[in-house]
Amino acid sequence: MFTVPELEFLPQGIEAVVEEEIAVYEPGLVKVYGQRWRAKLYDLNCQTRLLRHQPVLVVAKEGHVLLVIPHHCLLWDQYIDTYWRYVSPAEITTMRRHEAAWRFSA
Repeated sequence: MFTVPELEFLPQGIEAVVEEEIAVYEPGLVKVYGQRWRAKLYDLNCQTRLLRHQPVLVVAKEGHVLLVIPHHCLLWDQYIDTYWRYVSPAEITTMRRHEAAWRFSA
């Protein structure tokens, strides 16, 4: 019998970096704490392609696949608004700095 993996949301997002491109219906790889994980976009409305070395935020896990959002998607701001109590202002500043540096280098 086929079972669908349960979606498990993380109480606090985890910073990750794209190792293999990710698109709407094309999973890729991210590196989290030095380990590579299979990953796919959490928000399928964010019509973007995540490129190698792009910073992302892991927000959930579905079986052995991580669900990520790029910092530049609208959902990122919604996530920060929802989970502001779990993320310190210093962490938000650091995440925004990484995203700005990535955009500048791309």
